[in-house]
Amino acid sequence: MQQLKKSTKENIKAVQTNAETLFQDINSSSFNKIDQFVQYLADLRIVRGAIISLRELRYTDFALIESLESQALDIHVKLSNQCVQFLLKKDALQPYLERVFEAQSTIETIETARQGKTLEEKIESIAKELELLIEIVSNLKIEVTKDIHLEKIISS
Repeated sequence: MQQLKKSTKENIKAVQTNAETLFQDINSSSFNKIDQFVQYLADLRIVRGAIISLRELRYTDFALIESLESQALDIHVKLSNQCVQFLLKKDALQPYLERVFEAQSTIETIETARQGKTLEEKIESIAKELELLIEIVSNLKIEVTKDIHLEKIISS
């Protein structure tokens, strides 16, 4: 039983350290590229999953887990909203366009299966990042729609 408690405590400490480091990184970053938003949002998703999984451990610290989960959610909402605001800029997706054009121009020069595999991995990476952006925007549309609807009700 003592070993189980020690193991739980070590798992919680590791997740807490990772989460707090990520929270500090996000809060101290200035975002000027969409890639930064995507990377941090993906990292937040992983950390939130790790925090939630701590609930399943025996002898766990639910108060600490609740606190970490709340912080992660708050930062996720804030960062998602900042990401959407950034996406409203004219050239917000330019880094992705450049990466897609670079991949497209590389197609002509592929000579080996290994080169093809490398290019495939680059394209899959771009696709995953864009899927995350689509998910963020899709989830926030609901909130924006609610806000617009509330504004119409209030102004009536």
